[in-house]
Amino acid sequence: MIESLSVNNFAIVHKLDVEWFSGLSTITGETGAGKSIAIDAISFALGARGDVSAIRAGSEQTDVRIAFNIEDNKNAQALLEDFSMSDDGQCIVARRMTKNGRSKVYINGMLATLTQVKTLGETLLSVHSQHAHQLLLKPDHQRNMLDGYAENKSLLSNVAELCNSIKSLQTEKARLLAAKDDNDARRQLLEYQVVELDEFALESGEFEKIEQEHRVLSNAEALTNNSYQILQMISENDEGAAACDLIQNASRMLSDMALKDARLQDVASVFEEVNMQLSEASSDLRSYADNIDMDPQRLSELDERMAKAMELARKHNTTPDELPEIHYNLAQELAGMTNSAEALDDVETQIIQQMTAYDSACAELSEKRKASAKKLSVKIEESIRELAMEKASFTIEVGSEDVLSPYGKDKVSFLLCSNPGQSLAPISKVASGGELSRISLAIQVIIASSTTVPTLIFDEVDVGISGGTAAVVGKLLKRLGKKTQGISITHLPQVASFGNNHYCVNKVTDNTETVTSMKLLEEDERIQELARLLGGEKVDASSIENAKSLLQGAKNER
Repeated sequence: MIESLSVNNFAIVHKLDVEWFSGLSTITGETGAGKSIAIDAISFALGARGDVSAIRAGSEQTDVRIAFNIEDNKNAQALLEDFSMSDDGQCIVARRMTKNGRSKVYINGMLATLTQVKTLGETLLSVHSQHAHQLLLKPDHQRNMLDGYAENKSLLSNVAELCNSIKSLQTEKARLLAAKDDNDARRQLLEYQVVELDEFALESGEFEKIEQEHRVLSNAEALTNNSYQILQMISENDEGAAACDLIQNASRMLSDMALKDARLQDVASVFEEVNMQLSEASSDLRSYADNIDMDPQRLSELDERMAKAMELARKHNTTPDELPEIHYNLAQELAGMTNSAEALDDVETQIIQQMTAYDSACAELSEKRKASAKKLSVKIEESIRELAMEKASFTIEVGSEDVLSPYGKDKVSFLLCSNPGQSLAPISKVASGGELSRISLAIQVIIASSTTVPTLIFDEVDVGISGGTAAVVGKLLKRLGKKTQGISITHLPQVASFGNNHYCVNKVTDNTETVTSMKLLEEDERIQELARLLGGEKVDASSIENAKSLLQGAKNER
């Protein structure tokens, strides 16, 4: 529950320090005094959207601090443990915003994110708005109210997760189908090209080897003749002028000379090395000349393979050497298209599986809604009959729609019959403004009574209600306050009288500024405020007596 609220320079509040208590607290004040300022400040501290307009005119920043007692709030304790921000059953939330628009929020003195504060806030309090009766006309809001009563959060999360998964898969299927249509012509071309390259099967580096072998075969005769001519020059000259013989003789002579003059030793060694190398070269050249292959058939085969390689290279706008890489890339692209077809089959299978799971989850959610709708319908009908709709009938209809929605396949409708003899019809068509207010209030009280949130704030939810009905509203809220901390902003004296604590908001304006304050009323002050609410601006003895009687009657209510 909220223990205290401290507000500085928020809207038209200069400084506000309020201590809160258990039970029902009511807040009253003149129209325009700013009765909702405290609630707005609480919402701001707990992560509601805020901008620099929230800063009081003439101030540099606004600060809001709320202290909560969470000794009995296991959900809040668990969250603080997760955030590593726990502090022995206490929870203090503070938020500051400066004129430059920067905002910082703290939990137990530690810097936190707005997401953390919003998540924590859901476990600390719930605000019921004065506009709820207007929202009640919307089918989505009716469904949300039923789900809140039925505590369908987990089931809804599962349905939404499956729905989002199916939608993602359907998007992927559409993409794959579009790609398939676009790629049909490309696939046919690729299949032809890859088959052609598969049949030719040119290996990496093969064309260079083919060129080399082709050069040899096409020049085999010249290579042979030239080899034998060289052999004649170096080793087979009949005239005795062969190079090998001459070098050999020179080497022998230099060896003899080196024996006489050591300075010739290096030259002799060189000639000896040359003699040996020339002899080896001569032997190698002879082996080469004797083994040159003159194979016209092989030459013809090479001609054909080179011609085909160059033809394919022209087709692919590349060189023969790069054909193997082109072949690999095209094959990979084609394989990718095959994989896309397999991916499409896989996605379609997943969609079927997820749809089956979605239908099952929706069926479970629908069963829970229908069971809860029966119970809630009875409670609402009982409650609105207490609120001066004695002859009214109310039911919640749960129908079926064939849709893919994160909220399931149910269509929820709130139906009302205000008078006997009439048929049940959607409240948007038959309920008056006053009836809507009472139905909305009844639902909010019923839902709030089953909540685990320790603090419930009602922001003028009794709008459109007056007279004896207002007293019933006060009784309902007081009963609720026995289970949880309730804070109700009201303009009705009948409701205000049922508060265990009564606060009054005042606005003071001078020539320079407007300031709003909030005070916990003592007994006499409370009677004065109730008398004002009863009699307007003129508070006389009669309104005072009425206020005393009203307050005493509320105190006697158990």
